[in-house]
Amino acid sequence: MKRLISLFSLLFAGYSLFAQITLTHIGENQFENIPFAYEGTRVLMADRADDLQSENIFLFSKPAKGTLPDTLFVQRYQKTNSQWTLVQRETVVHDGAISLLSNRKGYLMGDGQHMAAFFIYQFWDHTLQHKQSVHLLLLFRGKAYEISRPAGASPAPEELPDWLHDDFAELPAKVKQSAIGYWEQLTPQAVVT
Repeated sequence: MKRLISLFSLLFAGYSLFAQITLTHIGENQFENIPFAYEGTRVLMADRADDLQSENIFLFSKPAKGTLPDTLFVQRYQKTNSQWTLVQRETVVHDGAISLLSNRKGYLMGDGQHMAAFFIYQFWDHTLQHKQSVHLLLLFRGKAYEISRPAGASPAPEELPDWLHDDFAELPAKVKQSAIGYWEQLTPQAVVT
């Protein structure tokens, strides 16, 4: 019986370390029902990502069409005491155009307590004819981390230190490995425009 209780305790501890994230895409027809004010006038993408400890909405929006320079607002809201609160805000600005790849994203429990989320976006010239660069934006514990490369380039594993920002070293191994692994698999052909 003692062994059974020990086994159950280990299983429960393992489950809490690798807690599941429930992901729900918020469709375009639901954007007007988002329960808080957000920056920008056009919602590009919104995801509800909940874990055992928190309820979150990741929202990507832009100002009115034609606004220059192009701006992407990245906002993370968390529900606390039945209220949605802005807990992280990042702004991406580019003189050309910014496109968000809604089918290129990931969510994971970074250290067993905090959710990590990453998204892919691209910079284009102002004519939208030439892709300039591809970026991975990682959000974890209220900080943003970025990996980028020129359009059409694929990083080789031995090149990682050259294109990672120094602050990437502070991330837990699981988060760092997941983001780098995803990035390495993201070939120029896999980035669909």
